[in-house]
Amino acid sequence: MKKQDDSAVRASIAEGDKLGIDSTPTMFINGEKFTGAVPEDELRAVLDRALADSGQQPPAAAAKK
Repeated sequence: MKKQDDSAVRASIAEGDKLGIDSTPTMFINGEKFTGAVPEDELRAVLDRALADSGQQPPAAAAKK
């Protein structure tokens, strides 16, 4: 097997280290860090708030199944 260039992966790891990322998934929404499995209701609220803060209308709540 031929060795492949891993510089992009190493750069990504270095960037994650600088940001303090120590688990996946990790998301940043408007500078707020979320790690692990974020409950749907909490994630929707955070995204709706971020949209409203940027002057956009959050989508109507999806109907529960």
